[in-house]
Amino acid sequence: MTRPTVAALTLFILTFLTLALLPAGATAFMKDGCGSGNCVDCHALPLEEAARLLKPMDIDKVTEVRESPVRGLWAVEAEKGGAKGTVFIDFGKKHVLSAQIVRLDTKENVTGNRKIDPSRIALDNALLVGKADAPKTIIVFSDIDCHFCANLHGAIRSVVEKEPGVAFRIILFSRNNDLNTLKKTQAVLCARSLEMLDQAYLGKPLPEPGCTTTAAVENGKIAAALGVTGTPVLIMPDGRMIPGFRDPDAILRLLSEDAPPAPIH
Repeated sequence: MTRPTVAALTLFILTFLTLALLPAGATAFMKDGCGSGNCVDCHALPLEEAARLLKPMDIDKVTEVRESPVRGLWAVEAEKGGAKGTVFIDFGKKHVLSAQIVRLDTKENVTGNRKIDPSRIALDNALLVGKADAPKTIIVFSDIDCHFCANLHGAIRSVVEKEPGVAFRIILFSRNNDLNTLKKTQAVLCARSLEMLDQAYLGKPLPEPGCTTTAAVENGKIAAALGVTGTPVLIMPDGRMIPGFRDPDAILRLLSEDAPPAPIH
């Protein structure tokens, strides 16, 4: 008999827990009510209520509540002791679950995935890869001294070569506020040079910044406002935030799944 994969076991356990956590009759209600439409039409969890429910866990702050990829659970973004993470509260508001949600078809960890409005992101200091009038634009938060960002940069170049209708806007910042990284970022942004960025990702030395721009710091503020603490992060045209490296084929698959941007909760 074939041994189950880690992803399959994860989904099985999460599904089992979801059903176990729901209050009596909840599954029937979802079938007759929420199951026929949108579950958030039948349930609500305001930030204040989520904070109250999580108070016994010594949570410092709740920053966002949204419907999780698994029905019957709210995904709650919370902070504790300076650390940020996602926990899940069942629609019955009786239990809290800490786990990872993995898609079986792509093996993608979608635990923390959420949507924002891309039009609200300031792109004044972003570098363009591709054509400015491309029908689809992906925003990328990247760090010059991030190994996975360097790998993603190569994938970005490949996607643009394969699909001229796709462009990328790269927002460079230092995820750790490292002074050396900020200096290199400033040099690239002063020159607005993709060639210089290529050199930086290869680990080659860069010239001194040719201006006194604060663009690197401003980009960091934009990332912080969106809750972007790690790199790389892709913002898809439909607003999905996709953390981590993706190869060219995976990026094109994500584009094929685009849907109209979800409202901000």
